[in-house]
Amino acid sequence: MKNLVKKAKIYFLDLDGTFIDKVNGYETISEKNILTAKKVNLSKPVIFSTGRGNTEYTMNIAQQVGCEYVVCLNGALVVDKNNKEVYRKEMPKDIVLNVIEEFKKHNMCIYINGIKNMYHSGNFEGVLVKEWSKENPKFNYNDIDNNGPFSKLLVFGLSIEKTEELHKYLSKKYPELAFYLVSNGYTIEVGPNDANKGIANKFVCELLNIDPKDAMHIGDSANDMPTKYHLGYFVCMGSSQEHVKAIAHCVGPDYSNSGLSTVLEELEELK
Repeated sequence: MKNLVKKAKIYFLDLDGTFIDKVNGYETISEKNILTAKKVNLSKPVIFSTGRGNTEYTMNIAQQVGCEYVVCLNGALVVDKNNKEVYRKEMPKDIVLNVIEEFKKHNMCIYINGIKNMYHSGNFEGVLVKEWSKENPKFNYNDIDNNGPFSKLLVFGLSIEKTEELHKYLSKKYPELAFYLVSNGYTIEVGPNDANKGIANKFVCELLNIDPKDAMHIGDSANDMPTKYHLGYFVCMGSSQEHVKAIAHCVGPDYSNSGLSTVLEELEELK
């Protein structure tokens, strides 16, 4: 990582699996990660670039660090610090509805646009339900608003083998959309083919008059990989899957125990 020290003029940070280190359980963040990001942000912009929506939780983290913008929904949405929308991409409605029907056939749990409402058939027999989702409001598939808009889908419920098989099938059948296999292979995320974290991060760089070649994204998942092709640097966490590590400019420590703070401290020589 020494060859990347002081290279970046702006940092884009993923949340889940990177900044959110679960120090005290799900969605908890170590004080060290918060303080280090806040310190870096005093001299260089720190922007969260996440698959999450612009929810109260997401915006609260951004406010603690002092982010000017937040990239949400894997790059399909950008908001400013006041949660005002400045950029949005949507998926073609007719194609998304066809994809949703594919997920329904497999009795999968569906989330839309980063909102924590689970859509499902109601029959959870054999469905691999994530622990964090058990307390979410649950609705029937029929409650999905077919009028949209649709900027992101997050879907799970199958085994890792069946999820990977479905991911390959959908990616081939619907090239108009972007499909990401995340959460160690148990989750499929769907978004616009012309929107990703790399494109949205580049857009934020332009807003801040920073050359994207001087930007660094730090993440851990497949939805972080496009940033390598739009920004100067991509660093992944040590807990990333091997195909993510394979394209990163550098691999940092595991995200747990303030791993992100360790990366920033080394890159900015804060110790």
